Amino acid sequence: MSINEWFKDPKVLEKSKRRYAHFDLRTDLTKCKNYTTNSKNIEQHGFYPFIKYDLEYHKYNGTEGRKFKERTICYASHIDSYIFQ
Repeated sequence: MSINEWFKDPKVLEKSKRRYAHFDLRTDLTKCKNYTTNSKNIEQHGFYPFIKYDLEYHKYNGTEGRKFKERTICYASHIDSYIFQ
């Protein structure tokens, strides 16, 4: 899949409309296309820190019964997540 096909893929566009809070402004993937495809911009880009927290929940397993699970969740800033994609 080429870069232009990837930017036009409906699944990718729908996934890019994330609405979680972060330090940067919410933006759309189509608006960031020129920025993220330019290698000079990526070389000089200052990445924001992750928003990180631990999700704790109980998981039920048929053989072991109730089991405590912990999962680390990390959110990148909106522009950073587009670069990582």
